[in-house]
Amino acid sequence: MTTYRARLMDAATGGEGVYEFEDDESLIKQTPVRIIRRFMEHVGNDLIPHAFRDYELNAAFKNEHADIVTGLGSLILAHGPALPFVIMIARKRADAG
Repeated sequence: MTTYRARLMDAATGGEGVYEFEDDESLIKQTPVRIIRRFMEHVGNDLIPHAFRDYELNAAFKNEHADIVTGLGSLILAHGPALPFVIMIARKRADAG
């Protein structure tokens, strides 16, 4: 298993979080949409299962050279309006804390 790090920024409030999740080493070779889907499964199952309803992804890109995925979309929560977000996902570097 490989540790991945996701930085999720809420464009509406300026909120930001850094989250780690485990997945197969080959995840980063998948399409950007699949990589973001795996992180969102982690959000719904482990981070905020009581509040998470779904997400809408408007754009997803992958920098093949750096193996970094970037996405733009909205978190759909159980209560309240959808929250626009920006997400970046990459393997956790060995020297990262």
